[in-house]
Amino acid sequence: SIGVNINPATGVITFIPTSQMVTVLCILVQEFRNGIQVGSIKIDIQENIKANCQNFIPGYDTSTPVALASCGDSKVTFKLNKKVQCGSIDPKGTDFRVTDPNGWAVPVVYAYSDSCVAWLTQYITLQLYLPLCLNDTYYVWTKKGNDLNTLISECGNPMAEFDTLPIAVSDCFD
Repeated sequence: SIGVNINPATGVITFIPTSQMVTVLCILVQEFRNGIQVGSIKIDIQENIKANCQNFIPGYDTSTPVALASCGDSKVTFKLNKKVQCGSIDPKGTDFRVTDPNGWAVPVVYAYSDSCVAWLTQYITLQLYLPLCLNDTYYVWTKKGNDLNTLISECGNPMAEFDTLPIAVSDCFD
């Protein structure tokens, strides 16, 4: 009803939708020098616009404060406190950092959810490059990924960067 605004300093797009829908925004950015176009980029962004969405900040589910994993696992699945937009999960896993008990990085190969319903999910699985191999606590950290955001709630609120979930690993033999 008031149009679409793009903040030229931050790139944040704001608008007030008049109906609920799933829509695609196409954004074209062009760079000019001395009146001559020297570059451009175009991106399509799918938006899920819902009526009466729940306004909350997503986070890890703390009803069970620790994710459990067995020795040798290279996949870790965890639950969030509320549903997030499936499209906000960077498939390359860049929204997450995993560290071992010594603070060393365990690379994340990819991230996904098998439980997306109406473009929302509460469960995320990380495929790790290396298996979990120490009887101790690993940690999953949330960070801004290559998509320049963390996980996004159905209303568009981002999960806090550096939110942390411990992963208790057991059954390892020396």
